[in-house]
Amino acid sequence: MLRRNCFLTVVFAAASLMTGCLSTFGGPASGPDPGPTPVDPGMQSANGDRGGGNPDPGGSPAPDLGLAPSPDLAGPPSPTGSISLSLASSSGSIRLNDSLDVTVNVTPAGGFDGVAVYSLEGAPTGVTATFNPPGGMIANATTTVMTLKTVGDVTPAAAQALTIKAVSGAISGSTPLTLDILAELLVSIPKGVNIGTSAAPNLTAFGAQSIPTIFVAPGTKVTFINTDSINHEIHSDGTLGIAHEGGPLMANGANSYTQTFKATGTFNFRCHIHPNMKGQIVVK
Repeated sequence: MLRRNCFLTVVFAAASLMTGCLSTFGGPASGPDPGPTPVDPGMQSANGDRGGGNPDPGGSPAPDLGLAPSPDLAGPPSPTGSISLSLASSSGSIRLNDSLDVTVNVTPAGGFDGVAVYSLEGAPTGVTATFNPPGGMIANATTTVMTLKTVGDVTPAAAQALTIKAVSGAISGSTPLTLDILAELLVSIPKGVNIGTSAAPNLTAFGAQSIPTIFVAPGTKVTFINTDSINHEIHSDGTLGIAHEGGPLMANGANSYTQTFKATGTFNFRCHIHPNMKGQIVVK
């Protein structure tokens, strides 16, 4: 009898020890379920929500910004066929410090079906060209818009021979453009221009670099236009042949004011209505 009682005592002790081990290592334990572990309300999850939960270690996918893909200019050229380019007019003119848009018609033929890239050859220093689009897949007739831009100190010249090209591997097409670079400087007041203050005058108010702005030759005509939504007026002390404007330079390009530089020197000017809009042109 004594031996049986000792055996039962040993079995009971072993069972108690096993129960304690299971509780320690995450096994079932006695007592009521304590519920979910409380979360510190001051913590914030990685996705911006206040509360518990582990952030997604992989991160969220990048948002779709709706941006159109750029043309694949590295795509395959066409193995056969030809490209022809044409313009509504084969000649044009541009002022100094101005821009000019030229629409180029692009027509494939002979089974051409490939990627072409546009370029301009023969442009003098100070004349640049960009294309929109710059190139892309051509399987049908299409267009691109070439924007020419000039800086203020380009040398005026007549009948500049330029060539617009489209190239696809060994296949290319071209069309000529004759460009007159006029001895006329465009000074444009941009829309929404900052009128400046006495402590911080606006030295780029007339659509150019900070003064001194532009360098031109004597005899150059200067044309002021105002694309802003309020009136301005060109104030001059009469130097270099430029007179004070006789009335307002109207908003939204409703009129223009044109004078001609007659001598070398520095021409300082400002807006008569908003005197903290300042500009400068050097004639040499």
